[in-house]
Amino acid sequence: MKGLLLLALAQQPDELARLSQQGKTLMMEQRFADAVPVYERLAKAMPGNAGLLSNLGMALHLSGEYKRSLGPLEQALKIAPRTPGALFYLGASYLRLGETAKAIVPLGTLEASFPGNPAALGMLADAKFLVGRFEESAAHFRKLAAVDPENPKSWLGLGRAYEALADRSAGELAKTGPGGGYWFALVAESRSRQSQRRSAFYFYRKALELTPGLRGAHAALAAIYRESGKPDWASAEDAAEKALGAPECSAPTLECHFRTGRDETLVRAARLLKTPESFYWRARAYSRLAAAAFDRVGRLPESVESWALMAELHQGQGRFVEAAKAWEAALRLEPADDGIKQDLAAALHQAKDDERARKITEELLAKAPASPELNFLMGEICLAQQQPEPAITHLMKASQADPGALPVRAALARALLAAGHATDAIPHLEAALSMDEDGSLHFQLVRAFQTAGDTAKAKAAMARYQELRGKLAADRQVLEDEVKITAPPGQ
Repeated sequence: MKGLLLLALAQQPDELARLSQQGKTLMMEQRFADAVPVYERLAKAMPGNAGLLSNLGMALHLSGEYKRSLGPLEQALKIAPRTPGALFYLGASYLRLGETAKAIVPLGTLEASFPGNPAALGMLADAKFLVGRFEESAAHFRKLAAVDPENPKSWLGLGRAYEALADRSAGELAKTGPGGGYWFALVAESRSRQSQRRSAFYFYRKALELTPGLRGAHAALAAIYRESGKPDWASAEDAAEKALGAPECSAPTLECHFRTGRDETLVRAARLLKTPESFYWRARAYSRLAAAAFDRVGRLPESVESWALMAELHQGQGRFVEAAKAWEAALRLEPADDGIKQDLAAALHQAKDDERARKITEELLAKAPASPELNFLMGEICLAQQQPEPAITHLMKASQADPGALPVRAALARALLAAGHATDAIPHLEAALSMDEDGSLHFQLVRAFQTAGDTAKAKAAMARYQELRGKLAADRQVLEDEVKITAPPGQ
């Protein structure tokens, strides 16, 4: 008996070496699912080996078993906290599972310990973007662009981060200076980019009424006059712009930084300021930085990122069928990319092709059942297909994952109302009222109170709905009356 035990112990190292080589071979051959049981046996035989646990987690991740990969990867990092493979694939698995915030810790540790890995840097930048840490995301994308300037992903990501920072600055301007000259000017620029000429004209005029010395507004009005076939009026606006002169830049101001193209310097200088002027210039600088990054994508060869940019441009202009086609072109280049599949499903839903959107979303949810984004999308698809009960299931998951997501709560309220659960819909409608732009949520709240039998609250809600509708109608009438391209003052 003793001799047999000694023989088994002597043979064990040879067996482990054979299994180790088999695992490496299977991984090289990309037979990841076949490698999993091999590394499970090795990890069981040597439970304190961080490398084997890391390899097991990697094999599980690469075979699509993201949730199962978490255990061995976390175990590996408890034993050896700076194991590069474990850090990378733990972050990647959390991202695949839609648990973005959890992905940041391992990916951040990896970048701090082993800086410059393009794949890890890109995932970290994406993760920070998704949780709203846009400045950090932009910094990572800038670093990625420096490491790999021909990679369109870095420029597209950088453009998106700058765009988000521009939107955030515009939002801060709306809080600190609503109805002021800088606010009107920024709205005018947004309308101008969307080719809404008459609306842009109206807002530029309002901006100049409140801030007569605002440089650039007269020039913008001159351009609108020329496009409208009014060259004489355009000349008058050119003269008014020239009369303002150049800004005094002996001591650099935010405007001076903008006029000389020093956008990065501008945003650093404006970071500690909380004035309408600072948010205005910051928004413009970030918008210009975003445009430059997107332009860089357009000058690179055809890529997933160039098609993604095209898709987003189509979506921004309401051309959802064209957007879906662009995402399909991107998917042909990267057929295994779940992020592109999700964007395609969303575009198909917007294009009212809900059968195809549903099929893709179901496949993605099978891999990441906790993803709030996918559950929200599936809830919206179910609502469009008049299936409120399954919509409730998905929207509840999305809302529980992110209770502050007002669009999710508004959709959940719609589903609850459609399924006859008016009382349950009321708190979600009340929470989402701040995002009601057309009065529809207020009207649904009236219906919910009526269905629930609360006559007094239904009456009060109806009064608020009628007040909002009256205000919206008045605002539309003001625009219809005032948005006419008229002569410059004094002409």
